[in-house]
Amino acid sequence: MLEIHLLTKIYFKIFIIDMECNVYKEVNGVDEKKIKEVVFGTLKKLNRGRGEVSVHVVSKKKIKSLNKKYRKKNRVTDVLSFGTEDLQNKTEQDLGDIFICLEQIKKQAKENKIVWQEELGRMIVHGVMHLLGYDHQNSKDSKAMFRKQEKFVNELL
Repeated sequence: MLEIHLLTKIYFKIFIIDMECNVYKEVNGVDEKKIKEVVFGTLKKLNRGRGEVSVHVVSKKKIKSLNKKYRKKNRVTDVLSFGTEDLQNKTEQDLGDIFICLEQIKKQAKENKIVWQEELGRMIVHGVMHLLGYDHQNSKDSKAMFRKQEKFVNELL
């Protein structure tokens, strides 16, 4: 029994050590530690023990440019996710990049009468879920994704 308990502890440590999050800030005003906590928490909740995620906090100008270039939508958005691996190959480490527009998140938070830190956390969870293959292109997928997203937001924030 003791061997199983020790093995579980060792596995749990490996599980956490194999996750990495890089935060790049073009815009100041966010807590890098909190961003990493939400990324790691979301990965763990989605049973992903390995992976590297980069989070970029960018300006409205930058996210609008990315949105236009990659989604053909010439407008500011809150979050964009760009996966870098084939999810069928679970050995890959680099899951991708998440771009977050803090100005847009603060605007949305004000409109929804919530603190911007909660909206930031929600968008990080949303971005990580997209990197792991979740989508909201149809009603069924959308309901499943947003239900799980809100559950994670409530548990992680």
